[in-house]
Amino acid sequence: MARPRAGDEGFTLVEVMVAMGIFLIVSAATLSLITTSLDTVRGNADRVYAAALARSEVESLRTLGSAAVQLGASERSVSTDAGDFTITRTATWVDVGAPTNPCEVGPGVTPGKSYLRVRVDVIGGDLEAPQTVEGIVYPRDTPPTENTGTLTVQVSDDVGQPVSGVSVTGTNGAGQTFQQTTGPDGCIFAPDLAAGANWSVVIAKPGYITEQPNGQSSSGVVVNELQNTPLTFAYAASGSLIVAAGHSGFPVPAGMPFRFQPNTLNNPANASGGYPVTISGLWPDDYTAWLLPCSASTAGSTASVTLAAGGSAAMALGGTRVELVGPEGENVRAIPASPCSNDYPLGAWAVEDRDGLTFLVPTGVSLPDGTWTLTSAGESRTIVLSSSVGRCSVKWPDPNALTEAEYDDLLNDPDLPLTPADLEDFIIRPEVSDPCPTAP
Repeated sequence: MARPRAGDEGFTLVEVMVAMGIFLIVSAATLSLITTSLDTVRGNADRVYAAALARSEVESLRTLGSAAVQLGASERSVSTDAGDFTITRTATWVDVGAPTNPCEVGPGVTPGKSYLRVRVDVIGGDLEAPQTVEGIVYPRDTPPTENTGTLTVQVSDDVGQPVSGVSVTGTNGAGQTFQQTTGPDGCIFAPDLAAGANWSVVIAKPGYITEQPNGQSSSGVVVNELQNTPLTFAYAASGSLIVAAGHSGFPVPAGMPFRFQPNTLNNPANASGGYPVTISGLWPDDYTAWLLPCSASTAGSTASVTLAAGGSAAMALGGTRVELVGPEGENVRAIPASPCSNDYPLGAWAVEDRDGLTFLVPTGVSLPDGTWTLTSAGESRTIVLSSSVGRCSVKWPDPNALTEAEYDDLLNDPDLPLTPADLEDFIIRPEVSDPCPTAP
């Protein structure tokens, strides 16, 4: 057999694997570069198209003329060969030399109608931010009409930022009305309103509230002749409080009420059938809540939380963990001191079997600060709870109950030779410590 000549051996398996690895690395890098380039091209194309749509919208408004342009903000969607886009436009009258935001003019003067400022925002496709084009429609000086004035309405949230998309509606007794929607600056300018009339202005946006129950309307607004009347509204996305109560194994008695502040909506002090309780439609603020022995009480155990606009916040109302130990089958109740007359049933003591022995199951309950009377089988105990008492116990006598230590002592006492069968009628009760403070 002829021996292979030099150079005829070919590639080894290792060389092939190394070559494939290098090829894969280069291919992955190239693919990533191509993908990034395509995304950039696509994004640039969307930006160019959106900007063209915005410019076209401004030109169409100029063609309409100032009298036909809807004041305030409006929105519409369009489907194009390049994808779906949303066009938002805002139009407001501006006086020469006045701020671009007419709400900055203030009272006592009337912003003229020198030109109509329009802003068009277009977003869609792969755009992360809208393309914006601003312009003016038919610049001209339109002097105010006699016997008319203007209103500017500024809508801001809880931290003073403008709120867009708010419907602002005004009416007067003579039947004149206006309706605009706030744009990015949170402002609307209503010109040519009848002077000397009592106007009512109402704002509305789904999911938004004011700090006060009637804070989304303003009535009895007087428009002065040839002057501007500014109105301001605080408007923010509403949030929710989720209130839980008690500790693990130590629930709050069913139906125990709680209060919270600030409570501008005047919600009642009520647990609404049990915890947790969700309170919706709240203004963003710092809230404090506390358990109450009854709705007539002012004392309780507090918890605090900060509620952000449009969010939810949870708070847990604790109280003192009270362990109640008493005879099997007997019911126990908790009664708060005057002026309360509530009676909270806490259930009956139960037993359970463990390895042939019967153990008493104590009752656990969380109670807010104050004086409580605990009753069972004709006996009562009055205890005084405060924030300094984290956990305590109340024990009722039971002639058939032994602690585990007492049970072991009897079983192992050489002078009393007993078997477990001799002690089967006894119940093992838990060791108790830290007795609850009692009333003097």
